[in-house]
Amino acid sequence: MQLNRKLVNIIIIVFLLLAVVLLFVIKVPYTINTRGVVYPVKEWTLNKTTDGNLIQILRNNRDNSISEYTVCEFFRGDATEFRINRNIFNKKSISEGDTIGLIYSNEDYFRLLEIERKLEAEKKLLEIYTSGEKPEIVQYYKELSALALEAWNSQKKIFDRVERLFKDSLIARNDYDIAYNELKLKEHAYKIAESNVQSAASGAKEEQINLSKSMIESYEFQRKQLDAKIMSNTIKAPFDGILVKQKKSNRDMNGNVLAVEEILKIVDISSLLVVLPVEFFESKYFKEGGRVDFGTNDNGMPLVGEIIEIDNIVQILKRRQVVFITAEIKENTEGVYFNMFLDGEVECGDIKLSEYFLRLFNMVTEN
Repeated sequence: MQLNRKLVNIIIIVFLLLAVVLLFVIKVPYTINTRGVVYPVKEWTLNKTTDGNLIQILRNNRDNSISEYTVCEFFRGDATEFRINRNIFNKKSISEGDTIGLIYSNEDYFRLLEIERKLEAEKKLLEIYTSGEKPEIVQYYKELSALALEAWNSQKKIFDRVERLFKDSLIARNDYDIAYNELKLKEHAYKIAESNVQSAASGAKEEQINLSKSMIESYEFQRKQLDAKIMSNTIKAPFDGILVKQKKSNRDMNGNVLAVEEILKIVDISSLLVVLPVEFFESKYFKEGGRVDFGTNDNGMPLVGEIIEIDNIVQILKRRQVVFITAEIKENTEGVYFNMFLDGEVECGDIKLSEYFLRLFNMVTEN
């Protein structure tokens, strides 16, 4: 009987020793289960404010930054129209450089027409100078002078209105300066036209020919500048992506009209980002470059992400201290949509069985 008892004790001791050894020898994989939200790698939105201005925002979710913020502010009194390209709504994908919409400014187009008219008139005048012919040059100059005077008087009225708006702080300093410079240009053009009237009787001189050539160069430069400005009013897609089709209301929960209304959004889904919360006490078990397993997609292909960023602040989620991590999925993203939830396992490597039980104990005590 005593022998059996000793044998049992020996077996128990051996078993305990073996269990202790196994605790420090056997390794098991350790993962952290969590759930995150899917985001596109980049997104671009075109918004409209209640006063009619357009705002373009390009956000890089990978860097968690706004790469570009552009405001198109329309000048008061200028009849400006934004025309969206309806064809983009029929496209499955958007390519970089695709035209999203055009901004038409009547003021810009009228100025372009005026410059082109002056350019053609000056070219004809240069032909008269260089050909040696002398038709009714004085009368011709008087007509040009009358047109220049009319343009100057019109600009005076515009400037008076702009000056009043500026004094009332209703327009920006830049708009005031533009109107003032335009007034001086038209005044200068009128004085030149008047000078030409007085010197026309004596015939074309070398100075007049050079002046005419300079005026042609000036008008051509102004035309190019205005053409570039009109072209810059074409809104184009900043990257390859897809158009988001999401029904939204232009009012808040209280029925008030939103100050900023989204016109459309384009997202880059060449890769997807998943932002996941992890309890703070477990943040020491993983690092950037780690792997997050999200199971499989609709086609049964593995859905795996790489940790690209770990927040350096702690936040409160459901009364728990958490750290948010960002995982990037580069492959097999078919059937995964941004804003959806994904369950993921953050892989933390193989650890000893003793460490595994210690972490389980910490998890229980933390909770």
